Amino acid sequence: MSAEAPHDGGEPPAAPETPPDGPSDGSSPPSPSPEAPDEPPAAASAPEVEVFDELSPEDAARQRQFRIDGLYSLVPSYNIAGAGSNTATYGNQTINQNFGFSGKPAQLITPLTPGKIKELARHTAPTRSLSRLIELLADDPVVLLRGRPDSGRSTTAYSALLTWAGSSGTPPAMINTSADTNELTGADLSGGRAFLFDASQQPWLSDPAHVLARLQSAAHEAKCRIVVLVTDEYTAGGCVVVHDPPEPLAVLRAWLEHDGIWKAGDLDSHLTELMDLLDGWSLGQARQLAREFAHGLKNREAGDAQVEGIVGAILRAQRQDSRERLREALLQSKTDLGRCFLISGGVLYNLSETQVSKAALRLESLVREQENERRRPGPQIWEPLREWFGYGVRTEPPSAAGDGYRVWLSPEIKAQILQVAWQEAPALRGLLHTWLGELTEDDDEYTATRAAQAVGKLATCDFDAVKAEFLEPWSKSPRSRRLAMAALEVGALDAELHERAHRLLACWASGNQDQRITAAMTYGSQIGVLAIEQALPAFRQIVERYANKQLHALVGRAVAEVYTASTADQVVDEIHRWANSQSLALQRTAAIALRSLAYVPEDLAIRPALIDTGRDAELAALWCNALDWSHSFRIDPRRAPTPPVWDLLTHWAGRTVCWPIIEGIFGTVMVRCPRLGQPLQLQARAWQARGVITTEQRAALRDLLKRGDR
Repeated sequence: MSAEAPHDGGEPPAAPETPPDGPSDGSSPPSPSPEAPDEPPAAASAPEVEVFDELSPEDAARQRQFRIDGLYSLVPSYNIAGAGSNTATYGNQTINQNFGFSGKPAQLITPLTPGKIKELARHTAPTRSLSRLIELLADDPVVLLRGRPDSGRSTTAYSALLTWAGSSGTPPAMINTSADTNELTGADLSGGRAFLFDASQQPWLSDPAHVLARLQSAAHEAKCRIVVLVTDEYTAGGCVVVHDPPEPLAVLRAWLEHDGIWKAGDLDSHLTELMDLLDGWSLGQARQLAREFAHGLKNREAGDAQVEGIVGAILRAQRQDSRERLREALLQSKTDLGRCFLISGGVLYNLSETQVSKAALRLESLVREQENERRRPGPQIWEPLREWFGYGVRTEPPSAAGDGYRVWLSPEIKAQILQVAWQEAPALRGLLHTWLGELTEDDDEYTATRAAQAVGKLATCDFDAVKAEFLEPWSKSPRSRRLAMAALEVGALDAELHERAHRLLACWASGNQDQRITAAMTYGSQIGVLAIEQALPAFRQIVERYANKQLHALVGRAVAEVYTASTADQVVDEIHRWANSQSLALQRTAAIALRSLAYVPEDLAIRPALIDTGRDAELAALWCNALDWSHSFRIDPRRAPTPPVWDLLTHWAGRTVCWPIIEGIFGTVMVRCPRLGQPLQLQARAWQARGVITTEQRAALRDLLKRGDR
C-alpha cells in the first residue's frame, strides 16, 4: 500500500477574471462532477486508499445508537455527554436519529404486548402523580409527565393510560420517537386509544406550543389520549404532571402482593430489614429482587421453616458483594452450558436468545475441544433452555411478532462477567480470545459490535494482550476499524484504562496511515467528546499534511460527532483556524465539518445548532471557505468539490435567524474569496426569483458585496 504524499500547502492560482456562471433558472449551482481531479500534483501518483468501510447515514446512526447503548452497561459510571438526538444527512434527506438501540427501522406505533401489560400490573405502585395523571386524562387529550428518565415514568404513564382505556381491548402503544410530529395525524393513531410519546431525548422544535398543538389535534381527531414524557429541564407550557417516583420497597411489595407471595413468604416480619436493604436502590434493582423472591417461593413445598430459610437465604445473598455473588454463580452453575450461556449473555446482552444460545454453544464446544475435556459428552439435544439459566438471567418475550425472545441480565452481570470469568478460570482465557474473535467476524453487525465492546472490557484484565491480538490487527483493515473504535471507546471510558487507551490513540494519531485512520474514527466517538482537548489537535495532526480526500471526509464527520453543548465553542474555533490556514487539507476538512454541523437542529440543549452559538463572524468565514471549495474546483485542479453546500445555504437564507450570517458572508466574501462574488450575486437573484428573499434583501446583499469590493 503506497503512503500518501505530503500536501504541498501552496495557494491555488488566481481565479480568472470571469468565474463560471451561476444558476440562471432559479436553481442552486450544479453539483460538482465526481470525476473532478482532487489531489495536488505532488500526490497525483499516490493511489487513493480505502479509509473505511463507509456506511449509509441510516446504518451509521443505528450502529452509533447500539454502541452507545452498550456503554451504559459496560461502564456503570458513564453518562453520555452527547446523548439525545443527532442529525445525519444523506443526499437531499435529513434524518433525525435518536440514541438507543434499534436493530431495524422502527414502525410508527408499537403496542404493548400482553406480557408487558401483565408485568406492568405487577410492579405499579400507587403514587400522587399516577392519581393526578388518571384524573387529567379524563378531560385532556395530551398530558405531559415530567421527571427523570430512570424514575419509573413509563410505568406510571402506561398504568394511567390502561386505567383510562378501561376494558376496550386495545392495548396502549408507544409512538416511535423518531416520528415527525409535524406530520402526525389522527389517521396515524386510529388503530389505538392510548399512546405514550417519550420526548426525553427528542429535540423539541423552536416552537414547543406548535408541537403540543399538533399532538392535541391528532389526539382529538383520533379520540385518544397521549402521555408525553419530558425531563425536568422542560419548562414550556401544556398540561404537566410532576412525577413522584415510587419507593423501591413499594415496587417490591406491589409485585409480590400481585402474585400472592408477600403474605405467603411472611415478608411483613422482614420489613425493617428490607427497608435498610433497599435504601438507595433503583426501581430496576427492586424488580430484580422481586423476581428472585418469586422464583424462590412460588414452587416451594409447604412448611414455614422452609419458607423462612428461602427468604433468609435471598436476603443474605443480597448483602454479598455483587462480584462475589457473580463468581459463585459462575462456579456453581449446574452445567458447563449454563456457565457459557451466562458469559454469552453478558457479551451479547439485548440481542436475541437465538444469537446468545448459538454463541454459548460455540463457546462450550471450544471448551470441549480442549485435550482434557474431549471425553466429556456434549450437550443433550433436548436439554431445556431453562436448565442453562442461572443467577440474574432470564428471557423476555418479543416486543413485536417475529422479533424473537431476548436475553435479559442483571446490570452487574453485564458489567463484570468477563472479568470474573477471566480471573476465576485461567484455562478459559485463550478460549475467550478465540471465541470473541469469531464473534467480531459475525455477519450480524450487532453481534460483532457487542463482541468488540466485550474485548474493550476484557482489556482491563490484560491490555497488552488485547492490543496485540485485536486492536492492532483491526486497525489495518478498513472493515474492522469500527471494531477497534467500539473496543477503545469502552476502554477509554473505563477509569482503569483511561490513560493507556489515550496513550495508544496519541501514538496512532502520529503513526502510519492505518493507525491515523483508526485514531480519527475513534476520536470521533464519545472519547472525543469527553477528551476534546486531545481530540481536536489529533484531528489536525491526522489530516494536516496528507492529501487523502477520504481521510479528510472521515475527520470532517468525526468533528461533527464530537460537537456538543460542552464542546461547541472549541469545535467552532478549531475548524475556523483550519479554514484560515494555508493547508488545503485543513481547509477541505473544515468545509466538510461545516456541512455536517449545519444540519444540527435548533433548540437541542445537548447539541446546540450552529446558529445558536453566537459565533456569526466565525460562521461567515467557515461558509466562505465551504462555498469556495464547492465552486472553485472547475478553476483550480487542486481544489475538490465539497458536498452541495449551496442548497444548504439557500435553506439558511430563507430563515430570519440565519440572516446575520448571510450578511456576514456577503459582507466579507470579496476579501476572503473574491472569486465567489459573481456566483453569490447570481445566487441572490435566484433566491429572489424563488421567493426565498425579498427584493429589499437582495438589494442589501448586493450593497454588501459592493462595499466589500472597495
